[in-house]
Amino acid sequence: MTIGQLVLAILASSGVASVFIKILDRIWTKKDKKATGNDAVISRLDRIETTLDNHIREDREQDIRLARREVLRFNDEIRRGVEHTEESYDDILECIDAYERYCAQNPGFENNKAVMAIANIKRVYQERLVKNDFL
Repeated sequence: MTIGQLVLAILASSGVASVFIKILDRIWTKKDKKATGNDAVISRLDRIETTLDNHIREDREQDIRLARREVLRFNDEIRRGVEHTEESYDDILECIDAYERYCAQNPGFENNKAVMAIANIKRVYQERLVKNDFL
């Protein structure tokens, strides 16, 4: 008989083994409950992450829609003969860059509303740049 077998025999005969088994059972049960609790927390965090990602996407789309609205407004002003400073053109060109970049990265985004307005703004900007006749 080995020493390990002798120790187990003594523990089993003295009742200590049953206490030891109960302690192990409680530890394992707590770990199982903790794992179940962690699974619930992880699941909730996954839902929160999905919700947050959706909000970020929606906010970005809203920002791009506002940029498009600004581009369309600026083009309307050009067509009505309202003059703009070079700085105003630079600002609108930044909006156009962001808008075009977003449209390239998101092919499903509705883009046809601003294509002609953008072309007109760039054309007029080029003319003003050549003539140097900004407001």
